[in-house]
Amino acid sequence: MTATWQARYFDGKDKDKWVDPTASDPNGWDDGIPDEQKTDQKGAQAQVSYNQEYFLVTAGFDWVNYEIETSWDPKKSEYDNPAGFFMAKARLFDKKFIITGGVRYDEYEVDMKGDGKKESDDHISPRVGAAYLITDWLKLRANYGEAFKMPSAKELAADFTTSGFWPTHYVGNPDLKPEKSGTYEAGIDFSYASFDSSLTYFHTDFKDKIDTYTTAGGDTSWKNLGKAEVEGVEGELSYDIGSLFSWDYQVKPYVSFVYLTKYKDKEANEDLKYTSALHVSYGITVSDLDGFSANLNLYYTGKQDITDYEGGTYTTITQGRFTFANLTVSKRIFDFKEYGGITLRGEIQNLFDKDCEHVQGYPMPGRSFFLGLGYDF
Repeated sequence: MTATWQARYFDGKDKDKWVDPTASDPNGWDDGIPDEQKTDQKGAQAQVSYNQEYFLVTAGFDWVNYEIETSWDPKKSEYDNPAGFFMAKARLFDKKFIITGGVRYDEYEVDMKGDGKKESDDHISPRVGAAYLITDWLKLRANYGEAFKMPSAKELAADFTTSGFWPTHYVGNPDLKPEKSGTYEAGIDFSYASFDSSLTYFHTDFKDKIDTYTTAGGDTSWKNLGKAEVEGVEGELSYDIGSLFSWDYQVKPYVSFVYLTKYKDKEANEDLKYTSALHVSYGITVSDLDGFSANLNLYYTGKQDITDYEGGTYTTITQGRFTFANLTVSKRIFDFKEYGGITLRGEIQNLFDKDCEHVQGYPMPGRSFFLGLGYDF
């Protein structure tokens, strides 16, 4: 029997600040006053595993905490989520038939500081799966799992009004229930030489799915839809051209996609808003397998139905499709062997300076440059 363990702790800060200057805002949507959000995040993970030839058991603990300050109400909030999990895997029939199972227990608390409001809940999420290796390069698999999502502080206690020509008052809903879901999937994996591919069918049933709506008084708030379902297929393909020609480096083009055949609000019998039927990610990775790698990634987001807040009609309109590109290059510049190494990393987001937006009225940043150092041990 082999025992292994690992533990990690992280701590970080994030600050977002955005403004639409009045001079560049002919529709009067913004008053030129910056909006700001500061996030302090920290967390820890620990797990221990016992591995035999035909059996693997893992138990562990997760914890994540966010403290958020914003320029809108609720101005201060805290999200806390400790969790414990247990997983087991059995390898049967000469390790060709693999059964997995596990359970995760989460406790959640959202604290709207300043007004004394707190919302908390807990949830047990089971997961079970099976896989069969028909050959060394062909695998069939099936899984079922459940998930759980607490409402955010904004969804529970928002109270702010956007400025401009069409001001919108956002109001939280303290009666929101946690969003629950159950997903089952079945798929096939094919991997031969330098070619890898997979195809998966999935179906998710949601209970108390959270979505925005306009109240009778014209405010924007959030509500539990009741029941919803999402169904579709996802797949991915990749091929290492470098290995085909026996190069000393990897050149791997790839593509992955998610196509939804159904995304329904079962209560209203209509398509879910803010949901695209098609997402595609594609690109190419180049690596010398010795500390250098470069990746050009493009992702496509299909059209989706949204509520027209910007036009002030509050009717359902269609937001157009777009493609976004990022370029990342990294190089290990110091290698301390058993003491780890230092990697230099550069990234260009929105490489082609595309004018697009995920959310109406909030355009994506233009071409952005990032440079950083990382230490891996």
